[in-house]
Amino acid sequence: MKSLYAYFGLIDLHDIDSPGHSLYQLGLIDSISETYGDKIFDFYSYYPDNVIKSANMQNFPNTELGQIFTKYKKTLFNSIKNDLDSVLFGIKDKLYNKLYLKARFRNLSTLSKKWKDAQEFERIINTAIQSGYTKESIIILDTDLS
Repeated sequence: MKSLYAYFGLIDLHDIDSPGHSLYQLGLIDSISETYGDKIFDFYSYYPDNVIKSANMQNFPNTELGQIFTKYKKTLFNSIKNDLDSVLFGIKDKLYNKLYLKARFRNLSTLSKKWKDAQEFERIINTAIQSGYTKESIIILDTDLS
């Protein structure tokens, strides 16, 4: 069974004006995989779809470190989802063993851009609770990993 990882960022390198950094996330997800045994993840970004589509996506460089990140991306991720509805349907259908959700807060930087990241975070949690996910299967991560 797979898990969901929802994050305010992308897994690839990109030019979106935000603090989200893919290199940090891939290491974190690898650690989650090793610690909790979750081997395959669907990925969902809280970024708006139009922002993702307009981003200048880049591959990791062809260096030793870049090859490691490319390998982790290929082995850890089953699917990259840009559609919140498909994520919510997956949660309702119990497709996920666990949900790892990067915490989102209503802050001025995203509110001024009219991004709905905190609202999506809350919808994911509410859908999970209504679908019977337990507190052990909903893991909320904050920037400092608390």
